[in-house]
Amino acid sequence: MSDLPLPSEQQKARAKWDLLLADIELRQEQLRFARQEIRWKPWQVAFAGMTTGAALFGAGAAFVKVFGG
Repeated sequence: MSDLPLPSEQQKARAKWDLLLADIELRQEQLRFARQEIRWKPWQVAFAGMTTGAALFGAGAAFVKVFGG
């Protein structure tokens, strides 16, 4: 058997408290990252819309060229 003493109730409570604080810090960092991503969403939508418009225009031009218009 080990010679190490068993942790006291106070040490167990301290370890639990430290885990809770680490979890809170992790969640705060995840929230900061999510807010940063949300900030850029309108630009992603605008860029996707422009790309989609260009693709549809190109498809339309190819259709007219192949089938005549």
